[in-house]
Amino acid sequence: YFYKYLMMSQHNKDELEEAEKYETGRIKTLQEDRIRLQKKTFTKWINAFISKVGLSIDDMFEDICDGKVLLVLLEVISGESVGKPSRGKMRINKIENVNKSLMFLKTKIHFSNIGAEDIVDGNQRLILGLIWTIILRYQIQNVVIEEEDSEVRSAKDALLLWCQRKTANYPGVEVKNFTNSWRDGLAFNALIHAHRPDLIHFDDLDPNSHQKNLNNAFDVASKDLDIPKLLDAEDVDVPKPDDKSIMTYVSAYYHAFAKMKEEDKGARRLANAIGVMVDVERAKQEYETLISDLLDWINRAVNELNGRRFPNTLSKLQTEAQKFNEFRSVEKPPKFKQKGEIEAQFFNIKTKLLANKRKPYSPPEGKLVSDIEKAWAVLEKAEHNREIALRDELIRQEKLEHLAGQFEKKAQLRAAWLDDKERVIEDQSTSDIVLPPEAAFKRHEALTSDVLARQNRFDDLKSRVVLLEKENYHSKAAIRSRERPITDKWNALKKKLDFIYQTLGSASDAATLEKALDLTKEEMDEIKSHLSNSDVGNHLMDVDELIQQHQLQLTNIRNIEERLVEMDKKAHNINRCNHPDSAKLNRQFDEVKTQFQDLQDAAVAKKLRLDRSRKFHQFMQEGDDQIIWLDDSVATMVAPVTAKDIRGVATQQQQLRVLEAEVAVREPVISQLVEDGKHLLELNFPRKLIEPRIGDLQYKMGNLKSALEDRQDRLISAGEIHKYYMISMKLKVGLKNVCHWLSLKIMVRILERRRFFSKLMKI
Repeated sequence: YFYKYLMMSQHNKDELEEAEKYETGRIKTLQEDRIRLQKKTFTKWINAFISKVGLSIDDMFEDICDGKVLLVLLEVISGESVGKPSRGKMRINKIENVNKSLMFLKTKIHFSNIGAEDIVDGNQRLILGLIWTIILRYQIQNVVIEEEDSEVRSAKDALLLWCQRKTANYPGVEVKNFTNSWRDGLAFNALIHAHRPDLIHFDDLDPNSHQKNLNNAFDVASKDLDIPKLLDAEDVDVPKPDDKSIMTYVSAYYHAFAKMKEEDKGARRLANAIGVMVDVERAKQEYETLISDLLDWINRAVNELNGRRFPNTLSKLQTEAQKFNEFRSVEKPPKFKQKGEIEAQFFNIKTKLLANKRKPYSPPEGKLVSDIEKAWAVLEKAEHNREIALRDELIRQEKLEHLAGQFEKKAQLRAAWLDDKERVIEDQSTSDIVLPPEAAFKRHEALTSDVLARQNRFDDLKSRVVLLEKENYHSKAAIRSRERPITDKWNALKKKLDFIYQTLGSASDAATLEKALDLTKEEMDEIKSHLSNSDVGNHLMDVDELIQQHQLQLTNIRNIEERLVEMDKKAHNINRCNHPDSAKLNRQFDEVKTQFQDLQDAAVAKKLRLDRSRKFHQFMQEGDDQIIWLDDSVATMVAPVTAKDIRGVATQQQQLRVLEAEVAVREPVISQLVEDGKHLLELNFPRKLIEPRIGDLQYKMGNLKSALEDRQDRLISAGEIHKYYMISMKLKVGLKNVCHWLSLKIMVRILERRRFFSKLMKI
């Protein structure tokens, strides 16, 4: 029982610790949520003020640590000068800025336990406390309640009393505090309706739609009353909203409605300012007229400067460049002076409005001083781009003129060279008549190579024309007219050279072909003499050597065939050129082709004879090999069984199985060999050699099979005999052991009886 009691006590203790841990975690979570909400609300509140000077923050805990934002906030909200912030980024500079803010606050309100180091180090609780102190001083403390008695109230109580008075007659609204009294959103809507009933339809609100009511009030306040949206509906619609966040937001309502009241008073002062505004309006019209005229001129100038349709001649382009220089030096300076006058006019309007405490002048869209600056910057850019484009176009036109000049020089050189080569070709054609065909052809080849080596120069001339046309050169038609006859003359020269080349080539080819035909005839005669030899070999090695020699002859025949194909092409070219000896060459070529066909037939016949001879000698040699193997195998099988025990019998049986496997492999080979012999008989090979060989193969294969069966039977019998012998030996050993055991038993009994009689005799 005591152990059970201890276990229960320990269990209860663990439950209490778990409950304490849960409660501690829950409290910590609530505190973190409150810090998060206050941070978000205070951040929006700060942005509402510092946005007036073009600033904003994202993270209050980080962005005010350097003290600069804090100084700006205090200056904006107090309207007083707090001091210039230190520009450095070191810790000492940040502490200096925060100290300036704290010293300023201490002149307005009493507070303690907040040091500059705490703010610089990002102490979240102290930062929230500092901002809340500022809100109390400048936002909530200014709440004024008109009462008959002179009771002194705190800022919080004064703000609460103001809310209660404004929402007193609204159903479902009972403002008791700054927490859950605002959760359903009706109190916010009631405050707005009390001052601007045209913005809220209070009777249409549903008390159960908390977030809808809250969002309605927040959106109307932000859109129509210029009250910054410091809260979100989900932050208020909680069991216990943060009172500081709600007080901050409600105080914004108070100041917005107080401002509306002040604006009503200002309307009465409007009449006094009408006279001043008439002068200002006149100045505005004059300003807008001047700026419109200048902007129109800038737009026209930019359009002209952005144009890129330049003249296509160098002289006209130079005139265009002169006009551009006149624009920069004559037309543009007065407009720049007018721009300065417009800026001075706008400054005068601004000064008058500021002196009479009027709203600053906002020119119509597109007529701001900044618009003039932007348009002038566009003009400057267009002017710069125009200058670059003109310079590039001048460079391009100068290059084209230079290219055209080079073309003319090269065209003159190419035309003179073509005339010279035509004279050389005429002179050489006259002298070719007395030269041998081969020599004339080689000389013409050298001339053709020299001429064709100039191809790239004529291509270059043509590419220059293409480039001038592509760049739209103003005299491109004349350039093309100058180039076309040169190109035509060059093409005609190449055709003429090709014709002469074909003519001389056919004569050279005819002579070469005639020599090649004679050499081919001699080579075919020599090969045919080898093919006519009737020797086909006396044994297999002899036949193989003859077959190798025949393969060499076949290779020579294939080479001749390839040469005949080439010669046939040459003969075709010669016929196409109508050479005078073409008929004679055709007859010779036909004779060579006929001789080559006979040579091929002789080679095929020789190959057939050699193949048949090889088959015969191969049959004879393989038959001898198989017969030797059959004789050896039969001798092995008919030998007596010499195994001395059962293990030796098993070894010989394994050898028998190996031989049977070899017989199974060789039997199809021997059968095919027999078929080959029969085929050789059909080809009229000697029967006296082939038929005995076939008979021996068939007979000895049968003997081997019979010997295998007999050997198998003898091995089985030998195995049975050895098994019987082993069993008898085992029985013999067993009987011997039994007799030995029985003799031992008898000796033991005899010894026991002797001991008994010995004891009896002693008694």
